[in-house]
Amino acid sequence: MSPSSRTEPPLITALAPLFRGLSHLAFRLDVRGAENLRTPAIIIANHICHLDALILPTVLYEAGIIPRFAVKKELFRGPVDRLLRQAGQIRVDRDHPVGVIEQLGAVLDEGHSLTVFPEGTFTREPNGWPMRLKTGFARVARTHPDVPIIPVAMWGAHRVLDVPNHTIHLGAALRRPRICVEVGEPLRASGSPREVTQAGHEALTELVARLRLRMGEQVTPPAEAWFGENWPRGRWRLTR
Repeated sequence: MSPSSRTEPPLITALAPLFRGLSHLAFRLDVRGAENLRTPAIIIANHICHLDALILPTVLYEAGIIPRFAVKKELFRGPVDRLLRQAGQIRVDRDHPVGVIEQLGAVLDEGHSLTVFPEGTFTREPNGWPMRLKTGFARVARTHPDVPIIPVAMWGAHRVLDVPNHTIHLGAALRRPRICVEVGEPLRASGSPREVTQAGHEALTELVARLRLRMGEQVTPPAEAWFGENWPRGRWRLTR
């Protein structure tokens, strides 16, 4: 299934075959629950590493959803700025949040789905679990109570791109690793933004636990959501 060409930015049409080709060439994607995806919706996903920006758009596009991401303003620089805008991605200025909820809600008003990484960055939880989520997606959902919130969890890409240790594992990449993706049951924005955010965190954590069990890991999710700390900057290194 592919999104309607009537509403799809031309750049998405041009890049979709490349993204899909790279995803399926580099990884063995194991996607379950894609039937839960729909549009319009607010899609929330955990964020492990840079490769999520390749994997998740592929999953969405193949489910018939045009990828429209809320993207932090820091990425809108140089030639990337033009590419992101032409691809219909939404620039979010977290330092000046006035009007951001209305800006994101407009995407839903146009009949599109909105995708966010509500942790705000890559997870810094020591064992890779979702950190405490920002409330922005819940506040958007409160203004669109009929639009479902759909949690999506991904697991496996960190074995290639280890962000905390600034390491690229070439051997893992060459073995075409298995990446597990699971789309959960839609949630509704019932309750306060804090309650909706907590429900989103619980849903993502449960999905990640399910994926890790599927991949043969012994898992114990943390009792409480983790806040996270900044990692020290370092040089990336390549290992076999």
